[in-house]
Amino acid sequence: MVLSNRGQGGFEYILLLAGVLLITVVGIVLFRGSLFSGAEQSLGETNCLRRLASVTACYNGTEWNACGQVLKANHQYGNGSYCVALTNPGGCAALQGGKDAWCGGNPGGSTQGASPSPSPSGSPSPSPSPSASPSPSPSPSPSPSPGAFIMFTPPTPENGSTLDFFTNNTIPVNVSVSGTGLHSVFLDWSNSLVGWWAMDFYNASGAFDNSTYGTTNFAYFNNTAIIGSSKFQAGKYGLGINLTASNATRRILVASKSNFSLGNYTNAEYTIEGWFQPATAFADASPDGYYGGISQCSKSAWYLNGNDDVWIGWTSYSGGAWESGFRLSNNTRITTSFSDSPLVVGQWYHLVATRNTTQMVLYKNGVLKTTYNIPLSYQNNVRKKLDSVFCIGVSEIDGPSWQWNGTIDEVRVYRRSLSAQEILALYDAQANRYSRNFTSLIPGDYYFRAWEINTTGIANSTGLRKVTISNLVGEE
Repeated sequence: MVLSNRGQGGFEYILLLAGVLLITVVGIVLFRGSLFSGAEQSLGETNCLRRLASVTACYNGTEWNACGQVLKANHQYGNGSYCVALTNPGGCAALQGGKDAWCGGNPGGSTQGASPSPSPSGSPSPSPSPSASPSPSPSPSPSPSPGAFIMFTPPTPENGSTLDFFTNNTIPVNVSVSGTGLHSVFLDWSNSLVGWWAMDFYNASGAFDNSTYGTTNFAYFNNTAIIGSSKFQAGKYGLGINLTASNATRRILVASKSNFSLGNYTNAEYTIEGWFQPATAFADASPDGYYGGISQCSKSAWYLNGNDDVWIGWTSYSGGAWESGFRLSNNTRITTSFSDSPLVVGQWYHLVATRNTTQMVLYKNGVLKTTYNIPLSYQNNVRKKLDSVFCIGVSEIDGPSWQWNGTIDEVRVYRRSLSAQEILALYDAQANRYSRNFTSLIPGDYYFRAWEINTTGIANSTGLRKVTISNLVGEE
């Protein structure tokens, strides 16, 4: 009888052990599936396009290949689209529906994969909130694509780490980029990069926004006379938009759905950045005075004097100067500028305008050129037209026929004031390593991602990182 009980107990023990092992295996499989699915879905269409451009033969820098066979397994990032590496260039035959994705053309009408040119008229994806907690359930950071040379370095906190609010409410961010040659580095902190027109992703109607808000901020040509890919030509980094005027017809790009509300009462900070290459030296003053740049402007009447809210650009007044400015709610014009004339034809100029509550600062080629101390009565008081949009090609204007005459590239808009060190890294990250301390942070989750872009226009990312500031550390 004893032997019988012991045998039965052993058999029950084996069954119990087998059940535990089965549950463990199932849990691991489900966890891995959830983990990698989240990582893939966090890529987003813009990052997918960059990944394809940098690690595959799908994109040669100016156009997409007709087709190419790729495996879509484990690369879904949402909405039935896939981000995958090209494994069989030119393999347009024997498409297996449901198993293969394609980059570029549409063989047989059964293509599955990322589209290089999403329609600007399509339904936009919801824009993530630029708050400290842009995503309540973040996905793990996607790994940088092969060929990426950018990474976070100490003392940047590790992804997923938690800091004690009472002892450390600062997040230092340091970025390292290996390799040679000119490149630019910038940080999208807490979704504060609200617009990024790299000019390397476009269709016949205009340029796509490469920021998190890209679906909404498509920038279209206002004038059909310049529609066509020929206007996208060599820029500072990859391609730029050429707006060289051949007549008195204004030629600009209008991001008609970009309602940034820069410098409003709830957040006085913003940064506007762009690379400008003039086609003329502007030795003679134009009859209008203001030559062109980039601005937050009125959608219905951006060509009229006084209809720009904030701007950065070049003016022929006072012998020629770069200028940044904003308008108060009562339409008063506030500006700061520095002389720079004549400009050198064909030379690239990097201009950055920053504003916080107390100062408006203008940089050229990484160097601080002028600072305006904002009086108390002007602080947190930037006008925003009800139909405000973002315009690439015009600044604070005074007449119907003048816009930037030349090429513009890498236009970016941030809902925060970048530091001097950040602007140096924007201008030349090879000589100036990116670093920034984000201080006095309130409890919450903070997400950030760094980008590196080289002269070919290929961008690489660190992947998304999450750091939590908690006031509950150590509590049971």
